[in-house]
Amino acid sequence: AFLSFVQGGVLTPEMPDSLLIGVEDIDDERYLIGVIEGSRELERYAVNRGQALDLASIQISLRAVQSLEQALMHFEFRNSDLRRRYDGVKYAVKKLETLAYEVDLANKRAAAALGQD
Repeated sequence: AFLSFVQGGVLTPEMPDSLLIGVEDIDDERYLIGVIEGSRELERYAVNRGQALDLASIQISLRAVQSLEQALMHFEFRNSDLRRRYDGVKYAVKKLETLAYEVDLANKRAAAALGQD
């Protein structure tokens, strides 16, 4: 799903028929943990794109992680491993917001410096 997001902007691609095996081995908790870990991958991707001052990729990642955070707010995790991971999503949103701000500022500084030359 991460590769699909990077290539086409789609988080939930269709599973090819050749990969469907008909075994139901995923429970809700595992699924949510996987989705949350996916958000952490988006955070790492955005940080790497930040080094290239790619604000558009950072903003796309930020919106995706914010959407996930909004969806996860509807759950009541109590004091479980999922709660700690959900808290990590909140920190990822904050980090991505800060990163987007800093990259935008760096781009504006670079544009201003070019304008003065």
